[in-house]
Amino acid sequence: GDLNPRSNPQVRQYLYGQLGLKAMFGGSSADEDALIRLTIRYPEWKQLLLDICEYRSAALIKATFLDSVPKRIEADGRLYGRIMLHGTATGRFATRDPNTQNWPVALREMVVASLGNILFGGDASQLEERLMAYASGCRSKLKALEHGVDLHAQDAASIFGVPISTITKKAPLRVLIKGFKYALAYGAGVDKIYIELLKSDELRALGIEITHDDVRRWYEVYKQLHPEIFVWAERMYGQAIRDRRVDTAYGRCRLLFGPDTTLRGIAFNTPIQGSAADYLNDVLIRLWLQEERAWVWRDNAWLFNQSHDSLTGEAKSEYAQEAAMILQQAAEQPVTMFGQTFVVPFETKVGATWKEV
Repeated sequence: GDLNPRSNPQVRQYLYGQLGLKAMFGGSSADEDALIRLTIRYPEWKQLLLDICEYRSAALIKATFLDSVPKRIEADGRLYGRIMLHGTATGRFATRDPNTQNWPVALREMVVASLGNILFGGDASQLEERLMAYASGCRSKLKALEHGVDLHAQDAASIFGVPISTITKKAPLRVLIKGFKYALAYGAGVDKIYIELLKSDELRALGIEITHDDVRRWYEVYKQLHPEIFVWAERMYGQAIRDRRVDTAYGRCRLLFGPDTTLRGIAFNTPIQGSAADYLNDVLIRLWLQEERAWVWRDNAWLFNQSHDSLTGEAKSEYAQEAAMILQQAAEQPVTMFGQTFVVPFETKVGATWKEV
């Protein structure tokens, strides 16, 4: 009969019953992580397993955004979600109803400015990469920063053995390595990085073929390129076990509970992503304290979303460029983290849709 990819019982019966597949860690889970793990053991069924995952991802996007969002739009044409200042353990903002931080890039054209207004936004350039370099003292990354080299492009060129001049900002290899390092920043090992890369809608859209052996090879090359990062990670893990806490560069403390084996990712990630969250909160505070420019923000411009390392807002058309400039100036004030004082480049744009900015 027909197989419903969204039905876990049907998928379990088909994979573990009809096809006779065996889960890597026992059991018979049919969630996305389990299906991707099966591709390691059964490469001949990889396309089928990934097709099921892709179908589920598309169905979730349809239900969460295409079906749900229009029903939430108020009479004024706006969507009012919930912003939770303490919604994540690392300190980042979280949003609900809907989760705008997980809003697919391809669907951001849905979000436009109201009549007479324009959107503006800014993004902290390679923020977590910079923090990783300063926290670990990674010599190769610090040298690249000193010379204004794109860190993602440098790593992509080194790992894949191609000239760095061929790695543009939208180059598939750069997108791939950026995703690889994003998973690594959660303390992920080879298996977890492989799973996260295959779950990425962005990489699926690019049609990049990834094998478990590929990820293992990239991981080993990355360790050779930046050994200081892994030494630092082990040191942070040891401190987390000893102190049962981990701190951000701003001094915010996260208390740790649970078995030692669960702390590795937290010890790696919190000082980096937590410090990035503190930095963005600091930017918002600086904006709030700019009383001499309060006239811009009072009724003429406002921020409506923080997503990862970016901020997005809306302004009356005649104030949009000014608002973007003020945001950039607030974000590019010198900061001191991990014993270093530096400026985080903050690129701003204005545009008609959220996707443009």
